[in-house]
Amino acid sequence: MDIKQRINCASKKIGNYLEEVSGLRNAGIGYKLGFGLLLVILFPVLLFELLLILLFGKDIGVFVPHEPVLPPQLIEEEVPELLRDLIPLAKKYGVGDDADRDEIMKAASPENLAELEEKVIPKAQKISDWLDTFPETKITDTASFFLYLGSACDEVPLYKSEEET
Repeated sequence: MDIKQRINCASKKIGNYLEEVSGLRNAGIGYKLGFGLLLVILFPVLLFELLLILLFGKDIGVFVPHEPVLPPQLIEEEVPELLRDLIPLAKKYGVGDDADRDEIMKAASPENLAELEEKVIPKAQKISDWLDTFPETKITDTASFFLYLGSACDEVPLYKSEEET
């Protein structure tokens, strides 16, 4: 880590800490006492971490700058040509959060569930082959839509049986 990177990293951590402290201004008294005490206790840890960064270029990661978490994006060009007809289904049903996918599946009509099975099952092996090209921990957002589309398709019988009862 060069000196510019060290200073940039340290300034982000200080900014993050100051943002947390400034948030106490509008908080209730209980929150101010509890969280304020935590910030006072953590201040020496912040100083120690800043020294490690500035002197040795080592970030121990106690104070992590806020990074925005963006929702996954499906990039159509990343999808193999033979699976592109499934993109609308992947966008609708390829949801990673089980609870959110459950709500989507419950809201789907029997016709929509049948369409899901009819279109995805014949291409399940091709989807699997494509997903197997990614290292286990390096799957892209686009590929994750198809991974969860497979999960949704596997779950269709559960939702069909719910409708029958």
